[in-house]
Amino acid sequence: MEINIENKRALITCSSRGIGKDIAIALAKENVSVCLISRTENELKDLCDYIKDNGGKAIYHVMDLFINDKEKLNELKNKIKNEFGSIDIIINNANIIVSPKKLSLIDENDWYKTIDINLNFFFNLFRLFIEDMKNNKWGRIIHLISLTNYMNYSNAAYSTVKGALEYLNRNIVYDYSKFGINSNIITQGILDNEKLKKHFSKENIEKFLNNIPSRRLGKVSDITDLVIFLCSEKASYINGVNIDVSGGLSIVGMHY
Repeated sequence: MEINIENKRALITCSSRGIGKDIAIALAKENVSVCLISRTENELKDLCDYIKDNGGKAIYHVMDLFINDKEKLNELKNKIKNEFGSIDIIINNANIIVSPKKLSLIDENDWYKTIDINLNFFFNLFRLFIEDMKNNKWGRIIHLISLTNYMNYSNAAYSTVKGALEYLNRNIVYDYSKFGINSNIITQGILDNEKLKKHFSKENIEKFLNNIPSRRLGKVSDITDLVIFLCSEKASYINGVNIDVSGGLSIVGMHY
């Protein structure tokens, strides 16, 4: 299948590790120029060098996602303007759970930090690049969210923010689709990656498997292949949806 996204320019948040890193590599393999954002400079530099060594185009920008720093944001825009011209694709991979607690127990700072990282930072990026997308009559926005939003335990701050993001996605579609800009959400299930093995025991992973109707963990390629497809013209009529990639886990939930 012809993808035809070469020479597009993508910005990927939280891209120094995990699925953000995997998405950046996958896009670079399709000859998309990638801008990597995270707060860990060593990992960003290593990934940037890896992409370049393999024939891709990449730059990186170090910044905290919970700080509304207009100077840093302007530095980012100027760096992208100088290197790429602009951005065609935003991968909103800020997907951080600060304090998984009941609403009455959440620390105030954790509440605001969750909102800043998972919602406000995208708002700032969107405003930086939306006019260029409009002028170019083309844009792709993809939000990555966690299945945690649907799990059976208290996680008030994260669930609230991700619910807000779904309505934000709808508003983007309503206001900007006429400019050739598509915005979609991917809800990712439990992926078989280093992060899973680092944080969960084999026993816990086995319990996850017993809950997943498809009886397997997600592969990284389940997500990266979908991202590539949604960025392509083959998916130009897919707009405003939340695509569940969880092997059916969102239907049954997690039971221990």
